[in-house]
Amino acid sequence: MILDSCRRNGEIELGTIVAKEISGVEPVDTGNYVQLAHCFASMATWDDVGESWVQMRSLGLKKAPGWSSIEMQGTITPFFHHHSSHPQYANIISLLGKLTADII
Repeated sequence: MILDSCRRNGEIELGTIVAKEISGVEPVDTGNYVQLAHCFASMATWDDVGESWVQMRSLGLKKAPGWSSIEMQGTITPFFHHHSSHPQYANIISLLGKLTADII
């Protein structure tokens, strides 16, 4: 996405312009506001980060929770923050902990 490229390359001004243009076309897309907030955060412009969240909330938008998924034996299971209902949750967390330790 263009906003993510702006963030990675430190193009905060361009990112702001792009976000405003996108918001005019898609004003109810939460992702645009989140990307803009991340762009501002990467440049440590915290007032602008707050303003992005305020604008999003003023439109009644909420960020969807982050998630990931894992495929085991052909079944894809999504995981959300504090999601522990999978029957093998403890085993999965243990394995992820071991993999993380191996990487570090």
